[in-house]
Amino acid sequence: MIKVRMKRFLLIFAGLLFLPGIPQAEAGLEVFAQPLQMKTLPKNAVRVPFLTLWIRADEDTLLHELSLQRTGLSSSNDMGRVWAETSTLHRSMRSGFFSDDTATLRFLRGIEIPAQSWERVIIYANLNNARSGTHIGIDLTDLSFTSLPSED
Repeated sequence: MIKVRMKRFLLIFAGLLFLPGIPQAEAGLEVFAQPLQMKTLPKNAVRVPFLTLWIRADEDTLLHELSLQRTGLSSSNDMGRVWAETSTLHRSMRSGFFSDDTATLRFLRGIEIPAQSWERVIIYANLNNARSGTHIGIDLTDLSFTSLPSED
């Protein structure tokens, strides 16, 4: 157990997991999520990489939205804006978490994931004066995508 000694820090925890609840089967998607490893952060930290997603599609796919859930023993006010960035530096619209601790991140033009290729998407968030000893995290709950027509 890691103890937080200074009031201006908070504790974050996580692991690596496969997301079976995501609608992967119909488009042949594989989604792996790697949350931020246990770490102590300043209470007003910015650009914190809370979640790294690895997405692979069996066919050319266009990713439109990511649905997120704030987790942990913290208040919804502890987290500010959240956004996603891809390995090719495409960025989603910024969003805040709603009162039900959910957020939806939208990519204006969509993110093209070529067939049999992996795309890395990192979910970042800013913290808003989180209390010391707070456990906070972000989970992916759903994603919106379309299969692109083949060029045959």
